[in-house]
Amino acid sequence: MVAKAVVVAPTLAQAFVETVQAFAEERAQDGRRLSTALAEPSYTSPMARLLLGPILRALHRDRVTVWVETDVPCEVRIGSRASRTVTLLGHHYAFVTVDELGPATPYTVALDGEQVWPKDDGFPPSVLRALPNDRLSLVFGSCRTILPDENGDSDRIDALCEYALRCATSGPEALPDVLLLLGDQVYADKGAPATRRFIRRRRGDDGPVGTQTHTFAEFAALYRESWSEPAVRWLLSTVPTLMVFDDHEIIDNWNTSEQWLVEHQAKPWWRERVTNGLAAYWIYQHVGNLLSEEREADAAFAALRSGDESVALDVFDTRATQGAHGTRGVRWSYARDLGLARLVMLDSRDGRVLAGGQRHMLDDYEWELLDRELTTPAPYLLVGTSLPLLLPSGVHDLERFVTAACAGRWGRVGARIGEEIRQDAQFNHWITFPESFTRVLRMLRAAGDQRRKGVIVLSGDVHFSYDARVRSWPDGTAPRSPTHQLVSSPFCHDLHGSLIVGVRALVSRPGAYIGRLAAWAAGAQWSALQWSVESGPWLQNVISTLYLDSDGASVRFECTRVGGGRGRRLEVIAEHPVS
Repeated sequence: MVAKAVVVAPTLAQAFVETVQAFAEERAQDGRRLSTALAEPSYTSPMARLLLGPILRALHRDRVTVWVETDVPCEVRIGSRASRTVTLLGHHYAFVTVDELGPATPYTVALDGEQVWPKDDGFPPSVLRALPNDRLSLVFGSCRTILPDENGDSDRIDALCEYALRCATSGPEALPDVLLLLGDQVYADKGAPATRRFIRRRRGDDGPVGTQTHTFAEFAALYRESWSEPAVRWLLSTVPTLMVFDDHEIIDNWNTSEQWLVEHQAKPWWRERVTNGLAAYWIYQHVGNLLSEEREADAAFAALRSGDESVALDVFDTRATQGAHGTRGVRWSYARDLGLARLVMLDSRDGRVLAGGQRHMLDDYEWELLDRELTTPAPYLLVGTSLPLLLPSGVHDLERFVTAACAGRWGRVGARIGEEIRQDAQFNHWITFPESFTRVLRMLRAAGDQRRKGVIVLSGDVHFSYDARVRSWPDGTAPRSPTHQLVSSPFCHDLHGSLIVGVRALVSRPGAYIGRLAAWAAGAQWSALQWSVESGPWLQNVISTLYLDSDGASVRFECTRVGGGRGRRLEVIAEHPVS
């Protein structure tokens, strides 16, 4: 890595890089231990403390929202802008909107008049910046587990952390404009080292949920541990972030099928898990996606402002008991104007319709949003969905085969076996919702017919990364606008040997041939829809960047490698145009 703006000589640059890396490595373990102390707010300190943040959210042209969590109610001030905290289940959060942004400008955070940020920790100042109108650099990815704080696997490297360290040593001009987190920001079903210790101290691990994150306090501890790593915390404080969840924010395989949901709704702990998980997602991720006017129009947030948290909790409790009927009362999807691009972020988990034999990825409320936003004029259309729309052909066709079995093509026995495979293999991507798959393709084609510079779907989830390009639509016509599916996953996760072998087999030529045979056996209708994997797939921890300007778009995939320097780095594995 090379320092660009903070030093004037290569030797000084290398020294600064080594200093920051050494500091980050030392603080990585300290951060895990500190997160235990921060697991619950303190009510005895005479002065408010900053538990988490600042995190930049909801960027829109020349304004941004700054999110923080504190240990007691207080006033949070960002420059000349201030806001009081809101309280949810004994935890305190503030959303401060700062407008009239210009070039990169350092900022401070004060709680009840006492400055608490930035910290004297060796990282550059956190800055606020307006969104450029003529270009966009968007970093994206998904699936980030927390590295063990002791006896860890030295070959596991956190791509998001490595990227943050590189930004910290490269100067403000190297910062991306937006960070897009496409699901599994936390793993509630796996937890994290300090969170698991916190759970064992509070309630032990002998109950039906073991050390899985379950109560709201446990979810809060997990988010703090995930976002308190020093380099990542600094990056979130200086690069605006948009988010959407996937299954692990609640539990693995969440809402895979109606049978899966019925089985879990029968468990005595399920309702509490979903209520707390959705409440935590709402306050830690979703509310920060909203612009200030959208936030103030949100009934649950308005209730918190008035001191009545019961309204918000009723919403999440209702979602926990009606999870098979679409969103009903809360919509997690949203859209943002990012200068050259219109971004539509889709909830492809909680908005599903699964009741009464139905199987739709989105409910009518979500389809209306997508239909409206896809017609919004913009040079580039970006669609964020945690689950990939287009998979490598072998995987795609095998999922079609299993979907046909679940639908009864081979009778009840075949349906039962198909359901077991669907849940074990986690086959719940767009192609396993055939009507929804066909419908969204039709809508993307219509959006591309507006002669855009590009239509790009951004996804994660699958633990391998690739770029797929649409060659022809189902009717055989070529796209009028370049149309790509970009998948970046994971940031940091165990990449088991069995997964690597299985994926490599499915994405190989023999795997694609076997997939076609499976689709034929399943009675899949012939379609002229064609796409090709332009680069990848890669089965490493990955972080990716999409670059847009008036001349075109390009993507860069970077994976983590062991070796060189202190033994950790990012390497470019592919960089090429997508329009």
